[in-house]
Amino acid sequence: METWILLALLAPLFYALSNVVDKFLLNNRVRYCFAMAPIAGFFALLFGLGALFFVSFEGITTTQMLIVFLLGIGISTVYVLYYYVMSVEEASRVVSIAFLSPVFVLIFAAFFLGERLPGWKYLAVLLVIGGAVLIGMQGIQRGILMRKGFYWRLLTCLINAGIVITQKYMLGDLQFLQLFSIQCFGLFFGLSLTLLSPKIRAHFKHVAKSTHYVFLSEGLTFTGALILLAAMSRGPVSITSALASVQPVYMLIFAILLSIFLPNILKEEFTRKTLAIKIVAVLMITVGAYLVAA
Repeated sequence: METWILLALLAPLFYALSNVVDKFLLNNRVRYCFAMAPIAGFFALLFGLGALFFVSFEGITTTQMLIVFLLGIGISTVYVLYYYVMSVEEASRVVSIAFLSPVFVLIFAAFFLGERLPGWKYLAVLLVIGGAVLIGMQGIQRGILMRKGFYWRLLTCLINAGIVITQKYMLGDLQFLQLFSIQCFGLFFGLSLTLLSPKIRAHFKHVAKSTHYVFLSEGLTFTGALILLAAMSRGPVSITSALASVQPVYMLIFAILLSIFLPNILKEEFTRKTLAIKIVAVLMITVGAYLVAA
């Protein structure tokens, strides 16, 4: 098996572990979810500075640096929305809905790049959408009632799809460590802007007491991001994205095991009905996302 395939399968494992830590923090340690943003930005700065020791920026244009910096700011928006949705929804649902992103990548590629795909891929799109709607449903009362965070998570998928396409385009000229480092500085800048909010500043000291957990979460996230960028730089972005779609499976396994054995860390609703719905939805999303990106 080629190295980039193993990397593409490993990256979502780190992301899923980070999701577990974030949900634990938001349930047990953090009073105001957005107050996590500036601390995450601080760790983004540390990772960006650390990458400087392994990379040279010779030959990179100002325009390229600005584009990648703006990518980092875009990612900061995804972070902030993610913290909110994770604070009001179950982790396994949040992670699963995120895999609408490959669908939006497909649509953007068709619209902006003029790519034409086989008809069966559009059936795969419907599979992903169906799974996302299933796991995002609160119930059916005079129509479909969606869960509280569904539409916000949908917005993060749109933003993330644009970021992924731009990242792959920039990797045609840049090394992945160059992109990673500059992107971290943009992420730091974007997340630091949240300190302009008086409420976030008021809760900042409280969140700072859990800095070690935030460091663990961000360490897992940035490790996953670095591994995924390495995979993207070595293999096709479509297949890399497809393999990364196993993250909902990892997250569902973690959610089930932790809810049974360590409910103080992560507790989700697992009646027979909800478990069956989650398994079906996760399989629909995972298989559909793989087929969309393959």
